[in-house]
Amino acid sequence: FDDLQVHYDVFDNYHWTYLIKESKHRALNALLPQIIKWNDLYQSRIPELSNDLLVSHRDMHHKNILWEEGLTPHIVDWESAGLINPVLEVIGYGCEWSGILWGQFNQEIFLALIDAYLKEKKTLSKTDVKTAFYGWIGHCVLGWTEFNIRRILGMVSSDPDEAKIGNTIIDMRMSKCLQYLYDNEAAMLKIM
Repeated sequence: FDDLQVHYDVFDNYHWTYLIKESKHRALNALLPQIIKWNDLYQSRIPELSNDLLVSHRDMHHKNILWEEGLTPHIVDWESAGLINPVLEVIGYGCEWSGILWGQFNQEIFLALIDAYLKEKKTLSKTDVKTAFYGWIGHCVLGWTEFNIRRILGMVSSDPDEAKIGNTIIDMRMSKCLQYLYDNEAAMLKIM
């Protein structure tokens, strides 16, 4: 395992400016200065995030957990499995399972997930929570946003349905998530 390395997608600020301007998406254009700030914070934290890694699923949303008789979970869709910082992953799942992709945040669900993790693990590991939070914003939120903007612009596929999917994800999920993070970043960091 010594030569294994985690892959973090890194996009320079020119790339973000170009994509968002080309998308002509009003909410993303309004958030562009904040996206650039988060992008810089994310990139500055990659070295610390890379010092503490484990092998994990890395895409644990509700559609990837099948329940047998409502009691036994079966985890599917392992194509994204690989190395990830454990604190980034737990913070990310906590945020995502708490509704942040819908522009809301259920603190009770978030804290329940963190508490359950800590009961098993006893510690979140050596990575600073703030570092993991900005790692999750950059690696997950901005990464998925970037991919879907490229979908809208026809850079992923020439299929018009792909552009529609990208537009739906940006409108229904990512712009709401980014706006929520913008409005509540300090409060979220306070509870972590």
